[in-house]
Amino acid sequence: MYLNVVPIIVSCGACEVTTHAFLYPGSSLSFCERKLMNALNAPGSPKCMPIHTMTAPRTLDSEAVSVSVEPLKGGKRIELSEVVVVDKIPVKPNIILDRSDLKSTIICVA
Repeated sequence: MYLNVVPIIVSCGACEVTTHAFLYPGSSLSFCERKLMNALNAPGSPKCMPIHTMTAPRTLDSEAVSVSVEPLKGGKRIELSEVVVVDKIPVKPNIILDRSDLKSTIICVA
């Protein structure tokens, strides 16, 4: 899967961290890794989140935090409430496909 990656500044109170955001239009929730929240000293509150995926719905016991994000090169600051904290976001670097990969790739469109 190819993800849109943008550089951002995440802040909570007086703490700021420069990082990258993966923009995924199919998600109805916002997630962040625990190490980012630790770096921001962001207070979290316990939260039980319903997660719906292609395989099955499930519940995630986690924390929720409120942060603000803005583009690294300036722009509108956006307040995000109830960002779900997870230990690790399972993303891998994008690979560049060649013609043989394209011939064997199956694309499903709903």
